[in-house]
Amino acid sequence: MHTGIKRLREFEEAFRELGCCVTGATNGVQIHHVKGRKFKHNKVLIGGHFILPLHYDLHMVTGSNPNAYHKNKRGFIDEFGQPRDLWLKCYTKVQDLYSIEESIINSIMDCRI
Repeated sequence: MHTGIKRLREFEEAFRELGCCVTGATNGVQIHHVKGRKFKHNKVLIGGHFILPLHYDLHMVTGSNPNAYHKNKRGFIDEFGQPRDLWLKCYTKVQDLYSIEESIINSIMDCRI
């Protein structure tokens, strides 16, 4: 496996192990790619790093929460906050193990949904 892909998978797993960034639940956690895996912002590829660990009920259309991200993105943001702020909360917990380029961090923090 390519080193970059392996590193991204390890990054995803580290986020998943944190539990849901909203509820703290540790079971049923899925990785949500906020803007898609190949998304660029300010010409910087951030898609693989701009992720959130979300419980299934907060992630999918079929989840039980009426403000699940894919069911009601605006409702999710209004209730739980901007994805970039949730991402930063998670990243600060894993940054000692998985540091990423400052340009990626800056582009994520500049990204508005």
